[in-house]
This record gives sequence, C-alpha cells and structure tokens, in this order.
Amino acid sequence: GTGITVDLGGRVGPAISLPGSGSGSAGSIATGASLASMSSTMTTCKTYMFWTKPNSAQASTSVSGTYDGHVIIGDGDGSSGWYGWVSKCTAGGLDRIWFGNWVGSESRVGSTYTNDVWTHFACVHYAGSIYIYKNGILQSSTTSGATSNDAVGLRWGANYNNFRRYQGLIDDMRVYTRAVSPQEIFLSAMGVTPLTPKP
Repeated sequence: GTGITVDLGGRVGPAISLPGSGSGSAGSIATGASLASMSSTMTTCKTYMFWTKPNSAQASTSVSGTYDGHVIIGDGDGSSGWYGWVSKCTAGGLDRIWFGNWVGSESRVGSTYTNDVWTHFACVHYAGSIYIYKNGILQSSTTSGATSNDAVGLRWGANYNNFRRYQGLIDDMRVYTRAVSPQEIFLSAMGVTPLTPKP
C-alpha cells in the first residue's frame, strides 16, 4: 500500500517502514496469499518470525481482544475477521507483542518489547500449543487448537478492515509451514545461521 517506505537501516537488510496511518489500503501490505495456499497443515503448524522496531510515537491501544491491536502480520479479511495474528497492544492491563490464534475464541501469548529497539520475535503454533519467543528465548506458551480458518489472506501492517495500522520497522519477515525449532530460533536471533523457509 501507499505510505510504506524502505529504510536502509534495517536489522538484517533494508527494512519495511510502516507509517501507522493512512486510509483504504494505505500503510499496509495485502500479500494475496493465504496460509491454506502454502500448506494444508497451517491450521495446526506454522511459524511467523521477524525483526521489528516499534515506533515510540505510536501509543499502545487498550483492547479486549488482541486481534484489535496494531497488527504486524495476520491472516484474515473484512467479512470473516482474524484467525491468526501478531499485534502490539495492551490487553488485560499488559502492553505486549501478542501472538493470537482463533479457535472459536481467542488464544494468545505475549512478550514485552522496547520501543525504538530492534527485537527478534518468533511465534510458533505446534502440537496443540502456541509459543512466543523474544531474542531467541521462550517468553510464554499456552494450549491452543487448530486455527478455525486459514483460507483468508495474509496482511502486514493493518487489520482485516485496514484499521489498527502498525507504526514501526519490520525486517526479515518469514512465514514457515512448519514449527521452527527452539535451536533454530535462537540461532536466527543471534544472527549465526540464516534460515531458509522450507516445508
């Protein structure tokens, strides 16, 4: 969408700068791909992994469901809502980066973050649980079943109705059709071994 720029001062390479504002599709990226188009197992097994540098100019929004937070990446659309997402917001009195999964109700795990600092996050859904890692270290996990729907589209930087735009930098965003192992996550966060997305 319009309003998105490339920042050469990324963590790994050039980063995408999301403005946190705009109308229509501005300030977000609709990939046109759904999780289901990548693999038939994405309802129960997937990983989002990325570097982000949240912009301190954007205040954290208080929400009841983290699907209404400022969205970094998510799978959903305007007619059916979110089914899997990573967002920044305050929920239950906690200001976090959240990984959420919809199974008829919301499952979520969160991690603290620091504005204006590059941080590595990995969000894993595997074997009936979801996990969130920060800088290679597990922060939280909880049980969570199969995602209710994975046939809608992936979007960066805004929610399914093009609201709740995320303001900050994103670098090296990866979506895996498998559960990336804790060892691989740690190595990626340390910059030791580049990972190539694979089934």
